Parts: sequence; C-alpha cells; structure tokens
Amino acid sequence: MYFARLLLLLLVIVIPLSNSVYLKKSSFDPDVADILYHGDAASSSGVIELINSHIYICRVGWATLAKRVPLWDSNSGQVSDFTTHFTFIIGTQGQSQSTYGDGLAFFLSAAGFEIPPNSAGGFLGLFNTSTIDDTSKNQIVMVEFDSFRNAEWDPQPVMGHAGINSKSLSSVVYTGWNASFHSGDAADVWISYSGSSKNLSVSWSYENI
Repeated sequence: MYFARLLLLLLVIVIPLSNSVYLKKSSFDPDVADILYHGDAASSSGVIELINSHIYICRVGWATLAKRVPLWDSNSGQVSDFTTHFTFIIGTQGQSQSTYGDGLAFFLSAAGFEIPPNSAGGFLGLFNTSTIDDTSKNQIVMVEFDSFRNAEWDPQPVMGHAGINSKSLSSVVYTGWNASFHSGDAADVWISYSGSSKNLSVSWSYENI
C-alpha cells in the first residue's frame, strides 16, 4: 500500500560518563556487520527498504545497531546524552490516507528485544495485543512518524502525526504530520536527548523545501 525507504545516514552519537560512541553510515550494504536487518527489512541499492516490494500489506522490518549502545549507568543511575540523524522517504503511491500503511519509528529498547509476533500495522512492529498493556514487555521509547490514525490509541482529530512515545502506542506529545503531503520527498530527521534535563526532542525538514 505504501513503501518506506530509509536513507538513514544513521549518525549516532552517544556520550556516556567518560567515552563517546560514534557511528556514521551514509550507505547500507547487506554484508556489513554493524547493522542487523530483521523481519522484512533489507538493504537495497544502499538504502533500507521493506522486501516483498509488490506485497505491501502487513510488512514489518527493523534495522538495528549490532553493538549495544551504553545509555544508562546502573551504578550511578546517570543517563547518557545522545543524538541521531537519519533520512527517510515514504511514497504513498497516490493512495488516500484511509488505505496506506501505518508509518515508521526510531526506537530505543533493551538489548535482546525482538520483533513481537503479529505486530504489523498500527503496532509499528514494536507491540502486539499481548504486550501493549504490559509495561514489563514494552520497555520502549520511540519517535514515530505515524501515517495512519488508529482510533484505539492515536490522537484525534489528526489523521497522521509525529510523536514521542514512552512504553505506549499513545504519544506523550505530538504534532500533526501528513505523509501524502511529502510523498517521495526525503525527510531529514534529528533526534536528541539530554540526560541532565531529561528532554527528548525531534525536528525534521524536507530537502526540497
């Protein structure tokens, strides 16, 4: 129903207590070990796409860092600052908002977290009916670009939105966002977190504007 291409420059900068973690990817190869592809996600011509390009229904895919990223010191309780930057393209293929897919998310989770079964559609590949209300199983913080409104958890009256979510599919804060207004355009996204102020921020712009 729609496609998503992650051009993911995937600039990840994490600043823990004494060291920093830095990763920059301007292209994605299937044979590179520092990125793991899960589910229907795959490297294609240097970008990340959902495979089965002719069957868009119920596709779920992740691209994650292979190495663990230190964000929290269990001894001191100190949380690291981090910044990530990526680019994505969504093509709605002329479909109306009532018929195309649900969007994508940048997420943080505990090491070992895997794609839940039956997590396609509005669950964004991160939740399902068993985990959505179980905080022990959904230790997730995410920034979502949600292109389809699910009445059970998405804000009204907007059809699509960008939001920040903590352990839930319901956004803590959000703003309206319409994927069809920028179909095929590259969105340039910056996400930053300050451990001292506990502030998570997201900004984005489109390259042709």
